[in-house]
Amino acid sequence: MSSQRSRKAASEALQAILCSDSEDGYISSSGDCSDFDADYNVNAPEKQVSDDSDWEYSANTFSLSSEKFYGNSSLSSVCSLPSQPSTSAVATTPLPQKRRKVAVGSTSGSSASTSAAALQEQMCKTPPVANSTPSTFGRNEAIPSTIIKASTSWTINNDNDYAHNEPVFTGKRQVNLANTETPVNIFKHFFDNDLLDDIVYNTNLYASQVNINSAFNLTRGELMVFLGINIVITYIRYPRLRMYWSSNQGTRCGLIADAMSVNRFEAIRRHLHFVDNEKHDANSTDKVWKLRPVMEALRKKFLTSVDAEECHSIDEQMVPFTGQSGLKQYIKSKPTKWGYKIWVRSGVSGYVYDFELYQGASGNRPEKVLGLSPDVVMRLSDRLTGKNHKVYFDNLFTTLELLTELKKKKIYAVGTLRKNWLCGADEVLICDKGMRTRGSATYATNKENITIVKWNDNNFVYTASTFVGMQPTSVVQRWDKKAKKHVDVIRPRAIEVYNKHMGGVDLTDFLISCYRHSLKHKRWYLRLFFHFVNVTIVNGWLIHRWEHGDSVDLLEFRSSVAQALITQGWTMSNQRKGRPSSSYVHPPCLTNIRTRVPDEIRYNLDAGHWPEKSAMKYASRCVASTCHSKTRYLCRICKKALCPECFGAYHTK
Repeated sequence: MSSQRSRKAASEALQAILCSDSEDGYISSSGDCSDFDADYNVNAPEKQVSDDSDWEYSANTFSLSSEKFYGNSSLSSVCSLPSQPSTSAVATTPLPQKRRKVAVGSTSGSSASTSAAALQEQMCKTPPVANSTPSTFGRNEAIPSTIIKASTSWTINNDNDYAHNEPVFTGKRQVNLANTETPVNIFKHFFDNDLLDDIVYNTNLYASQVNINSAFNLTRGELMVFLGINIVITYIRYPRLRMYWSSNQGTRCGLIADAMSVNRFEAIRRHLHFVDNEKHDANSTDKVWKLRPVMEALRKKFLTSVDAEECHSIDEQMVPFTGQSGLKQYIKSKPTKWGYKIWVRSGVSGYVYDFELYQGASGNRPEKVLGLSPDVVMRLSDRLTGKNHKVYFDNLFTTLELLTELKKKKIYAVGTLRKNWLCGADEVLICDKGMRTRGSATYATNKENITIVKWNDNNFVYTASTFVGMQPTSVVQRWDKKAKKHVDVIRPRAIEVYNKHMGGVDLTDFLISCYRHSLKHKRWYLRLFFHFVNVTIVNGWLIHRWEHGDSVDLLEFRSSVAQALITQGWTMSNQRKGRPSSSYVHPPCLTNIRTRVPDEIRYNLDAGHWPEKSAMKYASRCVASTCHSKTRYLCRICKKALCPECFGAYHTK
């Protein structure tokens, strides 16, 4: 009985508030609340209030669970009610934002003269509530302390301070490589001799640990040939590996088969290793320790090889993998749903500057400061401090606390924002019902100069930024299904810059997917290793474009690197001292004399360019530009017709 009396008293008190005069004009004082929907009726059936524990009642105050009663709105404080409700108490109590029906009476006064249309428009705007917190967290989910700290008062229709004067980038993109003349030189800058020798040492060590009597002995030259073959496999694809060494001339690939036997290739792949297994710490939580040396070496090279450009994007990158691994992740919304997840910071050009492999909840990760995803942004953007860089990320990462911390380092950011992380801005922004027109927008800025923009495109989109807001707007074309034509839609500045600069990681994914290494491996870390080989080639190609223009496409760059690695590695593995005898065998992959000799082979003085007399019936024209004679001599490496006196000029720049 006491429970029923408490509920009845609370119902009468709340009805008195909702039906009283409101000086804000949200609802008229008709004295009749019968038209209210059941969503806002405390006398509704039991599905509205299922248990007495949701009510707290005393002689002067009552409160109701905001999630059950207010829906997506928030009850900022407990409503204080005197024993006899008065008009002043009603005026200070904000009404729920979400309504379906409102009773408009015909009583006298200013509220009676308000039209229904004006009343509905006014209802869509909720008065700002100071120090309010978002109420859209789950029933059992606690509001993080960082969100409470970031909840500040918002000013509607107040644009960002940098709206028409965006911060000027004080850095400059610059390549820090000494030799970028040939594609293979750029590739070997990342995979330098120190890294190759370290892989050779650990591979031979692993082979001896597996079988102490093993005669396996890998050299740097063989490793270069092995890498070159794996690069060729990315753009010459066969369904089975051994088809490259087939005796059938229709499928045999001479570039691969003549450089290394299939048994030797499989032996190297079987023993390929990057660390000493016996030195691994059993207490370590690092799940990628088998590949850690290679990842760290490449990461340092990526960071130092190029001075960062102005705009960067941070996003997830998926490496396809469906085998058994504790690192494998599933993301339903991604085109590649199963695989390894890597956090990547990439420039708008597609160059990968920094990355971090996600190891799951139990993997090796630093202590949380701002949260899992915001901490990733802070770590990946650590090298961008002090030059007014612009960073872009999606709603997985964006929080207002993150934007504030980045701004302290002079890193400005734009990110899409989830509706339940608005930190009180939803209290001042126009509600959805007031923005049904496509292209309509509303925006608000807080005292920390963080601007939130809400825009209606196909759906409502929220962005948060520390340097752009609503102005200057632009016009974009959108397809109207009803009119069956393109229409002009106004687009805020924050949406424009986000769409323009957010696609850096997606561009990297596209370039890698064009020639992805798809061979299956029994060991999980080999898939990641060849993924980073492809990332290195993409980064090298972008550097080559910056230095030499667009004369070489990605496929040509990739094939040039592969051919140079195979040729140089084969030469190192078969190099002999002194002048070679007539029985010396050249790489058969270079026997076609009509092909152009790559510069990295032609001008490599250590390759062993020596003249040899050909067995051709007729003499050939000398290829030297200053000679027009015919000769029977060939360069045994280049396989080009050259007079003995023209050798020096042809092999020197």
